[in-house]
Amino acid sequence: MAKELRKKKGLTQAQLGSEADMNDKYISEIERGSSKLTVNALNKIALALKVSAKDILDFDTTTPTRKELEEDLAWMIQKTSDEQVVFLHKLVSEILK
Repeated sequence: MAKELRKKKGLTQAQLGSEADMNDKYISEIERGSSKLTVNALNKIALALKVSAKDILDFDTTTPTRKELEEDLAWMIQKTSDEQVVFLHKLVSEILK
């Protein structure tokens, strides 16, 4: 979904990378699915695109198993700072409202 939003805003990967203070190669990897999207990256991209983090996440794709999702969430939490865990908690809380 990030790719579609980026293109809709008329930005190249390099421009989005610059706006989000991220490497354009990482933007490309996220769009191709070859790198995992971190909470920090999600927040930066959302701010750069002026959309919510929820808008970036594509919930219409095939859903992995619950076990895979739990493992992925655990991996994400382990790789994040305390500040990012707070952001992730806020994001999930908003989604569950």
